[in-house]
Amino acid sequence: PTVAVHSSSPVTITWTSENGDPTFSMELINLSFNRAYAIANNVDPSENSRTINFPEVPAGRVVPKPYEFVNIANINDVYTTTGDFAIED
Repeated sequence: PTVAVHSSSPVTITWTSENGDPTFSMELINLSFNRAYAIANNVDPSENSRTINFPEVPAGRVVPKPYEFVNIANINDVYTTTGDFAIED
């Protein structure tokens, strides 16, 4: 995210793409439960951003790599992850 992230609020994830990049799914990673939750499927990489509602998370917490961009046919094939970010008050 390029702006402050707040619990239970929309957050816009941005990326860059190149011609030929494959369609992907976005997964929300919950390390506490070792789970990945699909939050956007069949994303066209040329969109270069997606706004999603961020779940409720305590303020001040740093969220490590919460989103993965994955192969739509195999979620274990991770194309990239977002960087760590902190949850603001």
